[in-house]
Amino acid sequence: MLAHTFGQPHLDREEPWLKIDRPERIARVVFARCQRYRNPHVNWRQIYDEYADHAVFVGTPEEHWDFQNEVGPVSYRYTPNYLDLARVVAAADLVAVNQTSIRWLAEGFKIPVLVEVVPAINNTHWQREAAFYLYGPGGIPALAELENVAVRSVVQRAHGRTLITDDRLENIARLVRSVRHLPGELAELGTYRGGSASVIAGCCPEKRLCLFDTWEGIPEDDRLEGGISGASSPPTSKR
Repeated sequence: MLAHTFGQPHLDREEPWLKIDRPERIARVVFARCQRYRNPHVNWRQIYDEYADHAVFVGTPEEHWDFQNEVGPVSYRYTPNYLDLARVVAAADLVAVNQTSIRWLAEGFKIPVLVEVVPAINNTHWQREAAFYLYGPGGIPALAELENVAVRSVVQRAHGRTLITDDRLENIARLVRSVRHLPGELAELGTYRGGSASVIAGCCPEKRLCLFDTWEGIPEDDRLEGGISGASSPPTSKR
C-alpha cells in the first residue's frame, strides 16, 4: 500500500525477507489462531478436517485450548520464545492462520500460507504464488496438493537469477524434497547467481547447503588426458 501510494515499485513478492538459524520441522502444516481477527464465515472445520492429521498448533496455551474447544483436538508445540516459534514456522509446508504476527512470519519466510481474513480489517494481503486468502466459504488446497504448492512457490525465488527453466527447477525441487528426510547436508557445484541454490535451500531449509564455484566461469578447455572432450558425444562401449 505504501509503494502504491508513493508511486514506488513493489517489493519482490516472492523473495524471503527473513532468515532463521535452524528451522525445526515438526509437522507439514502449522495451525495458529488468536482470539482476535476472526471471521465467522470462514469454515475452520473444513481446514481442520483436511490437515489436522499432519498438523501442529503453535501459539499460547490459551490459544491452543480455545482452538481445540472451538474446532477440534490437535497436537501442540509449546515455544517458550518467538525464536523457537519462528523455527517451527520456517520448516512447514503450509501455515493456516488468522491475522496474527505468525502469519507475517510465514510471509517473511515465504512459506505457503492459508489466511483467515476479516474483510473490515484487510491489512494482510500479499499476493504471491502460494498465498491463499479466505474471506468466507471457499476452496482450500488439498493435502495431496501441498507438495505441488510448495514446489511452485520455491521456484519463484530463482527468477532472474538462473539460466534454468521452470520445469527443470521444479524437477530439482522435487528431487531435493524427496530426500529431505535423509541425514546429511546438501551441496551444489556451480552456482552462477544463486537461483537454483535458493530453490534447493527453500526446499530443505533445515539442512545446511554448501555452495562451490570457480568464480571465473567455465574453463575454456575441459579435456582430460586419456579421456574425451566435453559433451560432444558419449563414449562407445567395447566388448
